[in-house]
Amino acid sequence: MSLTVELTIMGEPVAKERPRMGKGGNFYTPKATKEYEDLVAWCVAGKRTFDGHVKVTVCFCTKKTKADGDNFLKSLLDGLQKGGSFRNDNQVVDVHYKVHYGCDTPKTVFVIEDAQDVTCHTNPSLTQAQTRSERRW
Repeated sequence: MSLTVELTIMGEPVAKERPRMGKGGNFYTPKATKEYEDLVAWCVAGKRTFDGHVKVTVCFCTKKTKADGDNFLKSLLDGLQKGGSFRNDNQVVDVHYKVHYGCDTPKTVFVIEDAQDVTCHTNPSLTQAQTRSERRW
């Protein structure tokens, strides 16, 4: 039986914004992104740190009628890394997320767990040559 971290963060999820260039040519993370990542980090601080590969399952509930779910995911993963849930987000080998639009109560609900036997299955209809070719990518 593996241990998991399950958490709900109340409030509007924030999509990861691109770094901005400030005065003097220095790059910085936009304020809204930094604040959300810091909130996520604070919420998971002191909870379990995963050493190996992990699976992350997320549900983003937003008041917006359209948003970029993968950028919500980037902010969440960066916050989880800052908070110590894992050392590097390259440990995340299995991700599932949903975005619910027009929610009355915006929130982010997620579960982090040890990844169990994550394998990539080859389409059985591929020829041996196609399979070898794909491995070179």
